Amino acid sequence: MLPFLSVKAVEMESQVRQVSYLLWRQPELSSQNPDNDFLELYRYQARVELRPDIKFIGTHYQLMLKPRLSYDYWWHKVGAAEESGDSQGDIYLNEGMIQFEITPDAFIVYGRENLQWGPSYLRTPSNPFFRDNGQDNPKKEIEGKDFFKVIYLPNDWFTMSIIGLLEPGGMKSETAPIETDFRRQNALKLDLLGVNYNASLILSRQDGGNEFVGGHAQGTATDAVLIYFDAAVYRGHTALYPRLDSSHPLGGDFVRQYDNNTKQYFIGVTGISYTLENSATLSLEYLYNGIGYNDSEAEAYYFLRQNAADNIHSEFSDLARANLGASLDPGLKLLRRHYLFFQYALNEMGEKLSYTLRWTINMDDHSDMFTLITEYAYNDYLEFFVIGDVNQGSSNSEFTSLLRNDLMLGFEYTF
Repeated sequence: MLPFLSVKAVEMESQVRQVSYLLWRQPELSSQNPDNDFLELYRYQARVELRPDIKFIGTHYQLMLKPRLSYDYWWHKVGAAEESGDSQGDIYLNEGMIQFEITPDAFIVYGRENLQWGPSYLRTPSNPFFRDNGQDNPKKEIEGKDFFKVIYLPNDWFTMSIIGLLEPGGMKSETAPIETDFRRQNALKLDLLGVNYNASLILSRQDGGNEFVGGHAQGTATDAVLIYFDAAVYRGHTALYPRLDSSHPLGGDFVRQYDNNTKQYFIGVTGISYTLENSATLSLEYLYNGIGYNDSEAEAYYFLRQNAADNIHSEFSDLARANLGASLDPGLKLLRRHYLFFQYALNEMGEKLSYTLRWTINMDDHSDMFTLITEYAYNDYLEFFVIGDVNQGSSNSEFTSLLRNDLMLGFEYTF
């Protein structure tokens, strides 16, 4: 009889958090969202969310469920869009998986998961499954995807994981209404854990032939200095690139130019963190995104985006909206090639108050984003938070294409 089929006592662990917030946004009526006719963003949003986390622990298995119940109310559209309120309630499973112990050092896992790794803050190039690592806003959850995993842990310093991405999972985002084609993907992940370092190697292949080799590592140079990197090399990828065509009514469209291509592309982050005497941490990162648009591709991108914006109500409206959907989400971790990132993080008042200041700079189009994350733990159950972004740059730049500013005020209560 297989060990995970034996029936013994089951332990249950649970926690329920209620997250509520008000969100104010200042949309930028750029060519990406002309007069707010494409995305129809609201200036204000109120959200109440119930986040139960439930775990059942058996002798040879674990079942984890993270169902979510949410209610949103939006009001005050800007631009040409009709100024009216709207609301929506949702019940969904953000994460949920079951793990079976085959032997004491081997497990199989199936289910929906937000699978993250790596030491970098800005992006995680070595993760082929998620473009967002959730660092921008700790109060917004990333939607899980459906995975099958086989995990082998022969000792304390080595882990091998075979990972299969089966389904995209999740729901459509308010700012990404255009669906993209999903492709299954498999990966092999090897992890090493040392005394003052850790490192991982990731090999991945996507249906259609695109391949990926990635890795990340970090090590302590001194008690106060941490050095790390996170990088990947792609051979072919599914990102969309602008294609100029004089015979096209809008001057061109967006295509998967390098899909199943043998050319190799590098994306990597190198970073350093320094801990001050007051326990604050200063971090600096540089990211090179070889998959991002160069100057000529960016010029074509904004040319096609402007033509689409000019024709959103013309006889070519469907083509215009298709191009705007592609320009909104071309499938890149970041749009351009060179980025700098600075962060200052500090816990004060016996770790009751924490705040993080971030500054992200696009070195190609000279746009930047300032982020403030403040959290105050009133007691063991109640926490207040303030999270805000200020984006600077022209309307034809990455960080100001959708929003100029946004501010989130809220609280989290743990039952």
